[in-house]
Amino acid sequence: MMAAQRSDWLTSIIKNGRWYFVSSVASKSLALVSLKIVTHGLSPAEFGSLNTLIALTQALPIFLSIYLDTAIGRIYHDYADSKEMLSRLFSTIYWFVVVWGTGVVVVFSIYVAHFALFDDNIDVSLLWIASIPMLLLQLSQMGIVYMRQSFQAKQVTMIEAGGAFAGVIATYILVTILKEGVLGRLIAIGLASAFGFLLVTIHFWRAGLLRFRFSPAMLRACLIYSIPLTPTLAAGWIAGNSDRLIISKYTDLESVGLYSLAASIASLLYIVQDAVTQVTSVTSQSGMIRNREQTLKMVSELSYLLWVVMLFVNFGVMAYSELLVRIFSGDRYMGAAALIGVCGFTYVISPQVRVLSDLIAYNKRTWVLSSGAIIMALCSLVINFYFVPQFGYEAAPFALVGATFAQAAWLYFWVYRMEKLHLPWLKAIGALVIFAIFFEINRQIPWVGLTSMAAKAIPTLAYGVITFYLASASLRILRGFTDRAA
Repeated sequence: MMAAQRSDWLTSIIKNGRWYFVSSVASKSLALVSLKIVTHGLSPAEFGSLNTLIALTQALPIFLSIYLDTAIGRIYHDYADSKEMLSRLFSTIYWFVVVWGTGVVVVFSIYVAHFALFDDNIDVSLLWIASIPMLLLQLSQMGIVYMRQSFQAKQVTMIEAGGAFAGVIATYILVTILKEGVLGRLIAIGLASAFGFLLVTIHFWRAGLLRFRFSPAMLRACLIYSIPLTPTLAAGWIAGNSDRLIISKYTDLESVGLYSLAASIASLLYIVQDAVTQVTSVTSQSGMIRNREQTLKMVSELSYLLWVVMLFVNFGVMAYSELLVRIFSGDRYMGAAALIGVCGFTYVISPQVRVLSDLIAYNKRTWVLSSGAIIMALCSLVINFYFVPQFGYEAAPFALVGATFAQAAWLYFWVYRMEKLHLPWLKAIGALVIFAIFFEINRQIPWVGLTSMAAKAIPTLAYGVITFYLASASLRILRGFTDRAA
């Protein structure tokens, strides 16, 4: 019976995971297409203005939904067998966010302009247009969270990919053809958000899960669960968006634009990272139950494998950073090229955070995860406030890497206390030394066009061969652990 249940479980993971992977790749690919359209249509300063407005409105979800989408994900399972209760749950949260969120958007748009948070050249009247999509996205997100709990992976993929595609089309029309600039991109984001919102609302109304009903008791239960989690959400916003506001305050909008482009191109690494780490939580959680000792050894080797692979991927992005900037944005944004490799190093460290987080979640020490997010946010804030005024926007990527490292160190401290996890430090340092050697070789090759591409290909291929050898050896070790565990 247990074997049959495990088989059904794994089949469900594979089936739904395939759709989620398609959704992730499609959404991120379309986001990169939008990036190319926007940066070709906007100057670096205009792109900086756009990203500053977006960074500011990214704080809205903390107040719009008070993290109630997580309550849906948790409380759904308490009422999974009762459509009546599920309808009451979703309808209550949906209508609360509509009313409460509308008030938050109005207050935010009217009063936030009075705070000197960013460059005076930003048109704060655009906050209305930038804020409304955040409310629509939160309402869509609640529906997507619900659908994920009920394994409606195909529908989630259609909604997310469809919204991203609508955003690309609208952006091309408004920014490239009509030349509406920052306003055009914000309207395009709004149209894409409205598209997803309408699909979710229609889907849930037809399914009988959204009706004109409201339960104060249900709302109270959801808020009791979600409110304690909001500091983690706030910490995530500080770590991921406050740097744009600090750069705009102490430098200029062009600097925000260059930094934002570097961060966007570096996010290409996330696709690789996410594809690998999608399965780590499943394997580690189930493995800790079946064979704790063997699983800890596997986690240790997996940590090293991720380290080796992501170092090489980041090197590849860094080596051809000038080419990537030309592909996506043109020569006006060439100042972003030097920052891409530093921003990318965040995605070298963050898979370690993911692996460690899985072990902490298994031990049900969620407060460690929350405190880790807060530590990351505080480090990012302090480093940016101290160094950006002195060294300009070039300091921001280093702040992001330092904050991510601090989070990883905090999580490892607790994992070691809980599980005595020993990571292969010497091998990891050796891989880092190899990266540093090839980094220096690459740095000595100036970018002068196609000739440079050919010259950079030699160290890249050599480093790729070494990475393949190290990764293959690591995979053999992992297979050995798997065979013994079986």
